Parts: sequence; structure tokens; C-alpha cells
Amino acid sequence: ETLNELRGLNLSRIESRPRRDRAWSYLMYIDIEGKASDPQVALALAGVLRKASYAKIIGSYPMAAAPVE
Repeated sequence: ETLNELRGLNLSRIESRPRRDRAWSYLMYIDIEGKASDPQVALALAGVLRKASYAKIIGSYPMAAAPVE
């Protein structure tokens, strides 16, 4: 249900790992394309942060500019 908040974004990676401290509970690692300050991305991240029991944003990096020819 929490991942529904990311609908419409380009997910470049998603993986889950079992938690060591809680049976049948998982940590989710998600990479998305987009800058955290972009309105669509910011709205999706806010939705995830509201629903997840724990979430951490590790980084947000702007897309590289296209090379000038």
C-alpha cells in the first residue's frame, strides 16, 4: 500500500530485505528518478513518509545537464 504513493514515478530499483529485529517485517530500498524538490516527487515522498513506519531519504541529486555540442 505504501508503494502506491510512488505511482507515476520512474522506479529504477526496488528491493526488500528481511529485518533482523522483527519477524515477517521487511526493509524496502527504493531508487526513483527525480529530484526531491520536484512537485510530483515531493508529493510522492510525503505520502510514503506518512504511511511507512520508518523512512529515510539518503540523497537527492539533480540530473546531469545534457552535453553541449
